[in-house]
Amino acid sequence: MSGVLDDPPAPRPPSAAGREHRRRTRSWTGSRAVLRIGLVDVAAPLLTYQIARASGAGEVTALLLAGIPAAAGVVVSAVRRASLDVIGALIVGGLVLSAAIGVFTGDPRLILLKGAVGTAAFGAVCLGSLFASRPLLYGLALGFLGRDTPRGRDYADRWQYPGFRRYNYVITAVWGAAYLAEAAVKVGVILTQGPDTALVVTKVLPYAVLAILVPWMLLYGLAAQRRGRRVAARTAGAAPRDTPSPTTGTGHATTR
Repeated sequence: MSGVLDDPPAPRPPSAAGREHRRRTRSWTGSRAVLRIGLVDVAAPLLTYQIARASGAGEVTALLLAGIPAAAGVVVSAVRRASLDVIGALIVGGLVLSAAIGVFTGDPRLILLKGAVGTAAFGAVCLGSLFASRPLLYGLALGFLGRDTPRGRDYADRWQYPGFRRYNYVITAVWGAAYLAEAAVKVGVILTQGPDTALVVTKVLPYAVLAILVPWMLLYGLAAQRRGRRVAARTAGAAPRDTPSPTTGTGHATTR
């Protein structure tokens, strides 16, 4: 009978080998994603453009051919997932628009400016969402987590905390300003430099901006969590011990 009434044994903590295996798996997955971006989104288009130009193709034709690697990547991803996601649809739509611009105008600068317009539009939407009830990056994060999932509901519940709201407004403002600055640089390069240089800049610059924004956002989030814990510690005497952090919406229950 004691075997029936006794509490079930506590789950074993993951072994060191298991933790190391998961760490290596995450590291390999991240490295593979970076490698894919470097090859498919940057190196392959630039190489395709140079080969096309060396073979006698015009600037417009070479720019259109440079979009083939990205289109191939979308097709492969869609076949694997048996569906076309939003990003893939945007890439395909952009390639179709580029082809239309190239055919009707014959101006390579307009083909390159298309990407700058999209960058500026995203930055403007980010900044415009600061005047809405929820900033854009909050909505994107919630959509990524899934509104009806436990993680999504937990994320949505944190909106009640002022620090969490401030965090989302700040990162949305920074991303919006950064994307507008990126668009301005792209436009300046496209209008003053040749298509060869402009293509390199428009392909490399977005990932350089992300390489700055993503680590900054993570560090800013960690700093916000530390501020939240300090605020929670100062108010621990006046509030229940298991109250979530008023800054980030996270906290830890303590044994009474």
